[in-house]
Amino acid sequence: MMTIENPLISVIVPVYNVENYMRQCIDSLLKQTLPNIEIILVDDGATDKSPEICDEYAKEHSNIRVIHKLNGGLGSARNEGMKIARGKYIGFVDSDDYVSKKMYETLWNLAETNDADCAYCEFARFWNDRVDITLKTEKTVKIYSNDEILNSYLLDRVGCDPSKKEDCTYGASVGLGLFKNDVIKKSKVSFVSEREFIAEDMIFDIDFIPYCKKIVHTNEVLYFYRFNPNSLTTRYVADRFERNVMLCHEMGARLGRAYTSDVYRIRVDRYFLKITRIALIEETIHIRDNGWKTARNNMSRIAHNQELNRILKTYPTGMLPGAQRIFFSALKKKMYLLVTILIKGNMVLKKNR
Repeated sequence: MMTIENPLISVIVPVYNVENYMRQCIDSLLKQTLPNIEIILVDDGATDKSPEICDEYAKEHSNIRVIHKLNGGLGSARNEGMKIARGKYIGFVDSDDYVSKKMYETLWNLAETNDADCAYCEFARFWNDRVDITLKTEKTVKIYSNDEILNSYLLDRVGCDPSKKEDCTYGASVGLGLFKNDVIKKSKVSFVSEREFIAEDMIFDIDFIPYCKKIVHTNEVLYFYRFNPNSLTTRYVADRFERNVMLCHEMGARLGRAYTSDVYRIRVDRYFLKITRIALIEETIHIRDNGWKTARNNMSRIAHNQELNRILKTYPTGMLPGAQRIFFSALKKKMYLLVTILIKGNMVLKKNR
């Protein structure tokens, strides 16, 4: 079959051992209301039936192209897809997720109408047949241009200011965006390996956004992220905190190249506080498996981190929401039992909502 010569959009889908989920993903892309979409499936050395499924779809659909490569990780697969992408814009979808049938028509229209370099939407989590979504009372579209991009939009993607309840305003996932191909090529932006940095999407955003002259963001939910609510309870990663510390250092270094002042620092610090909470939650969840002594030692290791202690001394924690103020006060005083009680109490409250 002939492939599309001049696609409007190229959607890159890294594929690795997702034979049970990838059909739902690909089918959602084939049902898009926007015509002339190129789908690039990048088989990242999968060892299940995923490669055969990729080839099966390519034989049946002229707008699907397949790359087979040795395993190199998510970032590597996306980079290979970008090399052959011919669309005016590029989108990214993980192969175990799916998208609304109107996602790319919506983002394309927003980008084209406003002459934007990228357009973003929002996402909802799903597991089994349940979608965790809070319906918005009304759809909103925000346009950022020139100084607003660095002074507002990028900062809010990294982390909120201390007075906000949320840790960040926007989710840092490239799956939510549509990126102008020319800007990617001219800026030479690419993905780092997730084996090196735990959140390669955040690094991509930090690298790409400063090159944009205009960005459009809609609060409409168009991307659906497969979420296992038990994943944190079943998968313990001993060095998750240390890997996140490395990520924060890298975020700071790259933001330092985009800004002429350190206005971004307090936003990175907010992100650091978030990953600290997540690490302590993980330790609390696994007390039964690891034992209290191990959990306490790990909490102590986290609490004595040099960067964390700098932040706890300089960050205006008094402006944080009440529960977070109490939490970080207990952590600052090395009251690990109280930290554990606060975490368990919050988990019970969330479960009963």
